[in-house]
Amino acid sequence: MSSYDEIPAEILTLGPDFVQIWQLLPPLITREKFAEATGGAYRARHMANLDSKGQGPAQRVLVGPKVCYRRTEAVLWLASRTKAL
Repeated sequence: MSSYDEIPAEILTLGPDFVQIWQLLPPLITREKFAEATGGAYRARHMANLDSKGQGPAQRVLVGPKVCYRRTEAVLWLASRTKAL
């Protein structure tokens, strides 16, 4: 787990829920693990579709056969698509 000083400023501004998500995620996260981290709100296949349209998180990388997202970009993307009801 990362120390408080390592959390990027842009994550800190999102509030405690997103800080907690950021702390729980590894530095690189697969689409499948991202689906788990969001409680199934975004399934891996849906993320692949969004990526193909250029609408997924920035800076995805290929690690072996798996597409992964960088933790900070994934959390920022999730925050940008989250609305209070």
